[in-house]
Amino acid sequence: MKTRIVVRDIDGAGGVPEPNIRWRITAGATELDVVANRVALAEGETDSNGEARLSEETRAALYDAWRHASAERALVRPP
Repeated sequence: MKTRIVVRDIDGAGGVPEPNIRWRITAGATELDVVANRVALAEGETDSNGEARLSEETRAALYDAWRHASAERALVRPP
C-alpha cells in the first residue's frame, strides 16, 4: 500500500502543509480515545513540505493495523 500523508493546519484542500513538526498516528474507538491514546502506531517529524515520511516497515505495520482493527484512525500532533 502506498500512502502519502501530509500534515496540514486544517483538514481539506484549504489546509496549509506544516513543515518540520512532530506527528503521531494513534487508534481509538472515539475521537477522545484517539487523542488520549499514548501508544503510537507510528510517529516522526514532517519534512520541509509537511509530508510524513514512512519507511516500508512502518507502511506495512499501519496497513496491518488498519486491516485488523475497526477503530478510527487519526493523525495527531502532540501539544
